[in-house]
Amino acid sequence: MSTLLILLVWSGSLVSHDSGASSTPPEKPSVDESRERSRSSRDRAIAYLLESQNPDGSWGGAANATFTDCWSNPETQRSWRVATTGLACMALLEAVDGDWGASDAAQRERGLDAVDRGLDTLIDGASLEQCEDWDLDNMWGYLYGLQGLARALANDRFGPEHRKHAAIRAAAGIH
Repeated sequence: MSTLLILLVWSGSLVSHDSGASSTPPEKPSVDESRERSRSSRDRAIAYLLESQNPDGSWGGAANATFTDCWSNPETQRSWRVATTGLACMALLEAVDGDWGASDAAQRERGLDAVDRGLDTLIDGASLEQCEDWDLDNMWGYLYGLQGLARALANDRFGPEHRKHAAIRAAAGIH
């Protein structure tokens, strides 16, 4: 009997009349509607990253100083900031300069400027130190920061002729 019940549920034959469930699937959006939804979502994500970038060019960090002072080691906060900056740089490079491209030229330029500022942060001030107390796991911050630098190097925009190329290579430990 349980096998029959499973088959009935699986086949969609067992639908409660009280649940309001419909036996017809929802209509699929058209290709154009799907593209527009994707574009809109991408543009909102780009706008969020642009709005949330810190004045120093980084992303992330605790908004509440009490949290930082009482509940977290400063190196942990620095790890979060380096990792978040690397991830944001990767996301913006893909969103504004990748195959999808930003919807308008102004947003693309703002995105690329934000990437430049984020890379400056990773190049100039992204050194992490091993903590002396309980929180010893900050290697992941380096990994995301390093991956952000590596993705920038893989992008044609940051080729050998770009002014940051040598600095990115040096920060990434590439000689």
